[in-house]
Amino acid sequence: MRKTVFNAALEQAEQLFAAAAAVDYATRPILVFYGLSQAGRAIAAAATGVDTNSWKLKGHGIEVANLDQEPPLADLALQDDGRSGSFTTIAQLLSSASLKTPATLPFLWNCIPELAVAPIGPTQHDFPVLRLSLSGARQGTNLIGWVGSLPERFLTAEHTDVSQFLANYPGLADGAVIYDHASGPAAAYRPAGNGQRMLSAVRMWPTPEGADVHALVSARLRRYLTDDIHWVFPKPPGADKDIHPLVAWWAVLFTLSMLARYHPANWIQHLDVSHRPTAVALELALDAAVEVCPQLILDAVLEVSS
Repeated sequence: MRKTVFNAALEQAEQLFAAAAAVDYATRPILVFYGLSQAGRAIAAAATGVDTNSWKLKGHGIEVANLDQEPPLADLALQDDGRSGSFTTIAQLLSSASLKTPATLPFLWNCIPELAVAPIGPTQHDFPVLRLSLSGARQGTNLIGWVGSLPERFLTAEHTDVSQFLANYPGLADGAVIYDHASGPAAAYRPAGNGQRMLSAVRMWPTPEGADVHALVSARLRRYLTDDIHWVFPKPPGADKDIHPLVAWWAVLFTLSMLARYHPANWIQHLDVSHRPTAVALELALDAAVEVCPQLILDAVLEVSS
């Protein structure tokens, strides 16, 4: 039964993603979200850690509580619907935080590497996805690393301010200020490749057995498309776990699909590049979704079935 559902759901997901890529932005969020939703059924069917019935997904499991009020995009808020639906089940299978406490769309948007560069509005929970660079350098019994892509406000911040901010990233737990840097700036610009720079803070962590940098990374961070860049994801409001990137994509695409499906006139207005500053960011998100989500789905299947 599971094998049959797995194959059928993946076939449907593939066709929905192909259809999404072939249509314009007015319709794309509906198709791409339901492509991801059907892929979720395949992910659950492949999961080895669920019983006979739990892998059968039912309902969305998430809602945009203020959608009918048609607020600005930045004010849309998402939350679990209190039932064991698709969103909450997938989050559990991927050991991800869910959304028991409402989270704004900008917070979830900034959890996605491709989208964080084109924010759609301010948020009271300004915790974008970060990057961790580990060279293998050590100080005493600790490994040294740079946490990059900090918000610009930390350029003049104190070490305690940066530490309080980084406490919202479970993957950075136990990170400490290096003794030699305690009297210097809390953050500084470092090269990020391609001629770019990113605001970064140096930290150190207890060295894993054998000084294995890979062990430190695999135990703390989530893979996102490639192992070349180590991404660090925040925990949503009220959660004690970080959010899995596929779960963040799920929440973002669910919001856009609900907006396009139930408030089509409002959605079309959001796409008006002449009058809405977020229109380009929405197009970027929908272009990235059809490229990125299929790979994330494959990675999730491998993750839950290992």
